[in-house]
Amino acid sequence: MIVNRDAILNFTSNSVIVIDTSDVILYWNPAAEKTFGWSNSEIIGKKIYTIIPPEFHEAHFIGRTRATAGEYRSIGKTLEVRGLHKEGYEFPIELTLSTWTDDEGTFFGGIIRNISERKFAEEKQNILVERMQALTNSAQDAIISIASDNKVLSWNNGAKKLFGYSEEEILGSEILKIIPKRFHDLHNNGIRRFLSTGIPSSIGKTVEVAGLHKDGHEFPIELTLSTWSEGNIKFFSGIIRDITERKKAEENQTIFMERLQAITSSAQDAIISIAKNNEVLSWNKGAVKMFGYSEEEIIGKEILVIIPERFRKFHNEGIQRFLKTKVPSSIGKTVEVAGLHKDGHEFPIELTLSTWNEGQVPFFAGIIRNISERKKIESELEKERKLLVTEKELSDKLILNILPEKIAHELRYTGQVIPQRHNDVTILFSDFVGFSRIASTMEPALLVGELNYYFNEFDKIIGKYRLEKIKTIGDSYMCAAGVPEENKGCAVDVVLAAIEMQRIVKKQTATKSEGLQWKLRIGINTGNVVAGVVGSKKFVYDIWGDSVNLASRIENSGEPDKICVSGSTRDRLGDLFEFEKRGSVFMKNMGEFDVFTIKNFHPKVSRDEKGSRPSREFYFSCKKLAKCESTSCAVSRLQ
Repeated sequence: MIVNRDAILNFTSNSVIVIDTSDVILYWNPAAEKTFGWSNSEIIGKKIYTIIPPEFHEAHFIGRTRATAGEYRSIGKTLEVRGLHKEGYEFPIELTLSTWTDDEGTFFGGIIRNISERKFAEEKQNILVERMQALTNSAQDAIISIASDNKVLSWNNGAKKLFGYSEEEILGSEILKIIPKRFHDLHNNGIRRFLSTGIPSSIGKTVEVAGLHKDGHEFPIELTLSTWSEGNIKFFSGIIRDITERKKAEENQTIFMERLQAITSSAQDAIISIAKNNEVLSWNKGAVKMFGYSEEEIIGKEILVIIPERFRKFHNEGIQRFLKTKVPSSIGKTVEVAGLHKDGHEFPIELTLSTWNEGQVPFFAGIIRNISERKKIESELEKERKLLVTEKELSDKLILNILPEKIAHELRYTGQVIPQRHNDVTILFSDFVGFSRIASTMEPALLVGELNYYFNEFDKIIGKYRLEKIKTIGDSYMCAAGVPEENKGCAVDVVLAAIEMQRIVKKQTATKSEGLQWKLRIGINTGNVVAGVVGSKKFVYDIWGDSVNLASRIENSGEPDKICVSGSTRDRLGDLFEFEKRGSVFMKNMGEFDVFTIKNFHPKVSRDEKGSRPSREFYFSCKKLAKCESTSCAVSRLQ
């Protein structure tokens, strides 16, 4: 049956598919290949579900089961469903189903048409209709359509507002309800004449007539008519605008001009008109006050006398360009330029230009405002703005000196900082041994200066290793790595920073020949902490937890000039350093913790036998251990 199918199916533009009662595809014509993307050799023998979107599988199964049982709900009908392309996208199709039974069994056939373009066109049409409806309803003008028998077919919101009738009241009624009675015959005769002759006397034109409101009052309207046909039936539409205000304006134009002249004379702004040859034609009292020339002095003179010499060429070129091209470069705009007073001083002005014609002769007018005071205020405001910007920059810089950048950003944009738990944070505590004795022997200024020197150097060091300074209390300095940003190499970074901090103190102390020696004690621990911002005025970023307390305890029990670390920190340092077990510290409710002193760099990663300098092997070991860019960069600087 399949082999002997009529050859015409191979040339039809519609997809033709045949399946059996098991949903296996038996026939697949070339159009189906084009529609669904599957070649004949790929699809024959596959289930029909291959081209059916998953959400329709169950519906197909139920329908095919019913049809197999002889219940033909969809057979012989044309349905709109969706198909599934080989590439995975869905598309709309039109499906006509058929079924037949012969000696080989029962089969189902489908003729399928891809209707994507039609659906797209329908969607565009619907959108267009909706937009047109929305435009019509939102239009301020009345938009009305009628049939040739004068019955109203459409009535927008503008018509309701203009004539007082709601859509329910007017649809199906005669349009004569909104036409004054004296114009009824004229309207009816015009309709009949157009229907009989096809000659539009008013169609396509805008005419001024009178409209009749629901409450009985007449008002002037501007009407633009159009017509169209549907078959042999003619329809008419009108766009109607209430021109009551315009008519009033026209009636009052003379009065308005007289008032305008009075206003011009009393205006504080200068109002000047000139001819195309620059001759001054009018000059109000505001111009007298602004430029110093009386009306008698200036009328008939060139306007150039009030224009600074450096701008006169531009003025003349602008006039000539407009006269030649009619393209207004500055007409209708407000520009800031300079004016020239009779006594010779210049001052800033705001100029608005306009032009009009009397016959074929162009004229120009300018409204001019002295903006000297405004410019002065603007200058002062600009100074204030710059000052505020500077203050804000200083404020931002100060906040960044107090808080980590990430935390400062969160505080600035949300007004709060949510406390966070951080794992694998390495904390460093340091203080100077016997600081109280040192302080008692030094002048306050010298003491603070010396301490400030060390803390500034410490700040540089932790910046190099990308550590986060937490706080200083007296002679104690606290920093950490792993907050607020994760840093897998934090333990190595902190130890390297500690080594440099010890070197700085020893180097500075070596230069002192008198007084007590400054000796630094450092304790380091790695563990979990809670971090956040405390306070609402003098707020600080701080960290809390047993790991912090243990680091402080290790530092307090440490030795001068030494770096002591906890067991957790030692584990994270691998074989990069040599350690010496120093003992243990006791933490309440936590027990005993081993403490180790860092002796030097491990011989395997040191440049000398003493272990005082890291080698390139140290760099590679750090990279392998931590995979941390900050550590590798810092090691190269340390070397």
